[in-house]
Amino acid sequence: MNIGTYIWQRRMELGMAQKALAEVLGISASYLSDIEHGNRGVTVELIARCAEALKVDSDILYFHAGLLAPDMYAIPFSGERICAAFAAMRAALVRQRKEDEAG
Repeated sequence: MNIGTYIWQRRMELGMAQKALAEVLGISASYLSDIEHGNRGVTVELIARCAEALKVDSDILYFHAGLLAPDMYAIPFSGERICAAFAAMRAALVRQRKEDEAG
């Protein structure tokens, strides 16, 4: 199951309207619809907000987004640790790009 389908399914379980979830996430209902239909991807930051709004562990969303391998899903990492790891990787890439451009 992809992340969009999972978000839709969980939203239905909670009885939450698409517009209500979109407002909580700070995105438009049409953007959320695109995510749920698999037409748009999600950012790590949006995954974190979705996890909170849908009352699930963010690792579940990372797994459905393809960012966490099935064998890693059982390992007790917190979503916050994964977010921190992605942020650190992004910062390192930005630093490397600046160093490459400088010289």
